[in-house]
Amino acid sequence: MDTGVPSSSMTSLDSQITLAISAHAKWKNRLKQAIATGICDIDVATAARDNVCDFGRWLHTGVTLAQKQAPQYRACVELHTRFHAAAAEVLELAVTGKKDEAAQLLSASNSPFNAASTALTREMMAWKNAA
Repeated sequence: MDTGVPSSSMTSLDSQITLAISAHAKWKNRLKQAIATGICDIDVATAARDNVCDFGRWLHTGVTLAQKQAPQYRACVELHTRFHAAAAEVLELAVTGKKDEAAQLLSASNSPFNAASTALTREMMAWKNAA
């Protein structure tokens, strides 16, 4: 799954986070398209996995030991997992014809998707600023 985030472990934390914020924001558009059409270029099981996108691969295999010491690291891993689970939940509804339910989960300000997205972005920015 291409999220636009370089997969190189040599890429700086700053760059990874900047690109990941942009890539994860694009998920909302991808999900809107899936709701409208009932199809997506990514299947639900893949969308649910937090280690398939470039940022997830970097989180799991490219982060240095020093970067893992930051309190934001563990929070980002947890929130990234929640983000993908919530995106997969919306996608599941979209591709099974439950457009109204999917749209509600995507648009409600207190939905799991929006809560995870907001919290993940906030934590990534905190990690970036602390580094």
